[in-house]
Amino acid sequence: MSFLEQETMRTILLDTKNRVVAMPTIYRGSLHTTVIRVSELFKEAVRQNCAALIVAHNHPSGDPTPSPEDVAVTGEIVKAGKILDIDVLDHLVIGAGTKFVSLKERGLGFWISQESASGIPNGRELRLANYSTTRRTPETDES
Repeated sequence: MSFLEQETMRTILLDTKNRVVAMPTIYRGSLHTTVIRVSELFKEAVRQNCAALIVAHNHPSGDPTPSPEDVAVTGEIVKAGKILDIDVLDHLVIGAGTKFVSLKERGLGFWISQESASGIPNGRELRLANYSTTRRTPETDES
């Protein structure tokens, strides 16, 4: 990916033993940007019943330093992965030659995995704010 002239995003789809299932290209952008829908990133992972994925995209400039947008979208990707029960193991930014940055290693965008930040305890259950399981009946509903 380091030799591509356009910014390209791929996912590395993994099974339950972290073996590679597929590596689809999700987006191709321009020289320095790509616009993504987080849901598109997970489409093939859901189809292939993958347990986890790694996101990778290149910076055609050769500088693998993550942009603020890279960090923000990583947080959204991790959050969506928790909801879908697909672990996002890392987001790699590929630069020139063998240069790359692991956002997880730098702690960028993976803060969402903390219960207090995400509202998703143990990474599996979803808390619904202001949700009541109380059933209204004509006898209990005074309004």
